[in-house]
Amino acid sequence: IGSLRFEVAQPADWMGDWDATRPRSSCIQPGDVDSAASSEDCLYLNIFSPAAVRERVPVLVFFFNPSANQSPGLLDASALAAMGNIIVVTASYRTAALGFLSTGGLRGNYGLSDQEAVLHWVNAHIYLVGGDKSRVTVGAERHGADVASLHLLSSSPLLS
Repeated sequence: IGSLRFEVAQPADWMGDWDATRPRSSCIQPGDVDSAASSEDCLYLNIFSPAAVRERVPVLVFFFNPSANQSPGLLDASALAAMGNIIVVTASYRTAALGFLSTGGLRGNYGLSDQEAVLHWVNAHIYLVGGDKSRVTVGAERHGADVASLHLLSSSPLLS
């Protein structure tokens, strides 16, 4: 992470194959006791889609950060995607000091920037897996809902 610790989310700088068969580490949460399940390298998203997408389908972007006693793979949205005939994108974001610390030298609100980066990615790429970028719903739970609702105040054209 190094110099990117207190910076806005950056696009990945890799090309090639990606092993998407396992969930990645969740973002560090206050009270984490199992450091193997969480990491500062945590800005990943998961895409769940119906088995056969024949036309562009609606998209649900769900911001999920498991609590310290939950597994990052806990949220399996495959059944929701199949039964609802939608694409579900789950994404984590930085919280606590790593996501919202603001001092004289730090702008803060990195958790919001993480969420906005996910929404920009969805807008640019969701068509590749059959999603309709004009029918995107944002959802979240617990603290994620509080943070996601702040996007309602955003002046970004993407969020209007």
